[in-house]
Amino acid sequence: MTAISDTSPLIALANVSLLQLLPEIFSDVVIPEAVALEALQGRPDAPDSRAILEALDQDWLSVITVAESDTVDLGSIPTGAG
Repeated sequence: MTAISDTSPLIALANVSLLQLLPEIFSDVVIPEAVALEALQGRPDAPDSRAILEALDQDWLSVITVAESDTVDLGSIPTGAG
């Protein structure tokens, strides 16, 4: 299963040294370019940034390009009551 992550979960997991759980749970872990920029820009020496960079270097985390045409209409996805 592929996981697409936002910035906050990456930083939170990195800050508690649990970022490495992601490749144990998911076959692929990807982040949009905007997430990579937000997580890393201007903070190259922050511990969470270093952990994210290490994950990228280890190739279990990858950056993808997302085009506006790639968006999904969430209203078209059936959901339960909860």
